[in-house]
Amino acid sequence: MPFASLFGRPFLMNRGVLWTLFAVNLLGTIYGYLWYGDQLLFTIDNKPAWMIPFVPDSPTASLFFTLSLLYLLFPPERPSSLPGSVLRAVIEGLAAVTSVKYGIWAVVMILPEQLRAIR
Repeated sequence: MPFASLFGRPFLMNRGVLWTLFAVNLLGTIYGYLWYGDQLLFTIDNKPAWMIPFVPDSPTASLFFTLSLLYLLFPPERPSSLPGSVLRAVIEGLAAVTSVKYGIWAVVMILPEQLRAIR
């Protein structure tokens, strides 16, 4: 069975899979903000306010993904309303952008360390 068939749209849109993803990401988001708590407090006390959103990169990415999952689990009754559509588009866009940003950042940070360990 091809990989695309196994993990295709029917599988990923299954409510059980969506609830599992939601639960795991919600717990990970909460833990992530706890993990970054000291750094957030330091930034709040010592840095300009505009820097605060950039401290918890991983939990922020999973937060937007978790909110996107809520839209899949509980689709709006009036999906054509402009404010609701715009909010959903912004949340889904932020989920994609922050996940890609965090993914690239993680590889850039981990790869040099792994290469040093090999030498």
